[in-house]
Amino acid sequence: MSTPDRQIARDFVRLSREALKERNRERLIDLLMERGRLIFDAQTSGSRLDLPLHELKECLEREVDLLSRLNYERHKLLVQMEELSKSRNAAQKYRAKFPFPPLPVFFDTTT
Repeated sequence: MSTPDRQIARDFVRLSREALKERNRERLIDLLMERGRLIFDAQTSGSRLDLPLHELKECLEREVDLLSRLNYERHKLLVQMEELSKSRNAAQKYRAKFPFPPLPVFFDTTT
């Protein structure tokens, strides 16, 4: 594997590790997007990332961990969306009841 290919592999591994450690959802997505661009650029330039078997196993384990993390984040997002939907529905169903009729009854707006 050539030096640029090794650098791509190192950057890929570094971004994967950083993404797994990241607590901020937005930063996690940014790291994964950067990682995706890195791989896309490597594919379009014709790079071959021939990694040893033990490194491939580590990458696969990280990918499984990243998938479970993304699934967890997706679940959290769906829960937040459901809570927002419930609060929105509750706000729409609320009707204020006042002892006075609506304003147009008191004032003639046709003149």
